[in-house]
Amino acid sequence: DISALTAALRGLEERFKARNVPIARLLRPGLSDDEIDALTAGLPFRFSDELRCLYRWHDGADDSTEEWVVVPGMGVLAPLAQTVDEYHRWVAMPSIPQEQYSPTWFPINVGQHVIVVESGITPREAGPLHVLDVKNTWGLDCAPSLLHAVQLWNQMMDDGYWTYDEYEGEWEDHLLDMPEEIRVSRLI
Repeated sequence: DISALTAALRGLEERFKARNVPIARLLRPGLSDDEIDALTAGLPFRFSDELRCLYRWHDGADDSTEEWVVVPGMGVLAPLAQTVDEYHRWVAMPSIPQEQYSPTWFPINVGQHVIVVESGITPREAGPLHVLDVKNTWGLDCAPSLLHAVQLWNQMMDDGYWTYDEYEGEWEDHLLDMPEEIRVSRLI
C-alpha cells in the first residue's frame, strides 16, 4: 500500500526532526519518476512501486558533511545513484555464492549490514527485505516489505527502544528492553 508507505516515511522524517537527529537536515530532495527511470535504466528488473516511493520521498542522505547520518537498523540511507553502483558492484563479484546473494536484490543503504529489497517481482508487489552482511556475504530475511520495515523503525523510536542523545550526538539502543519478537528482527 503506497499511501501507507508514504505516510510511514513522512512519519519517520517527523520523528527525526522531533528528536533533532542530524539526518533530518541531511535528507536529499526526492527524485522524479523520470530521474528514477534514468538512474535505474541499466538494471535487469523494473523498480517496484515501493522503491519508487522511497526515492520520491528522499534520495537518501547527504553524507558529505561531518555530521553523523547513520541510523540504527537503517545504516546510511544512500542516494539512488550510489545504490545502483553498489548493486552493480555486488553482482559483478564472482566470490559471492549465488545461494547467498540474488541478482534481484537491490540495496537501499550502505555499510556493514546492507538492507536489500527483493526486486524480481512485479512493480506493484511489495518485495521482502533481507539483510546482507558485507564481510560474511550472507543474506537473512528480515521483513515482508519496506512498509513493514519503516513501521518497525517508527515503533522503535516511539517505544523508546532507540533514542537519540543530541548532546552526545549518538544513538542509544535499548535492546534488552525490547520484546523478543522485535529483538529477533534483523532490522534493529
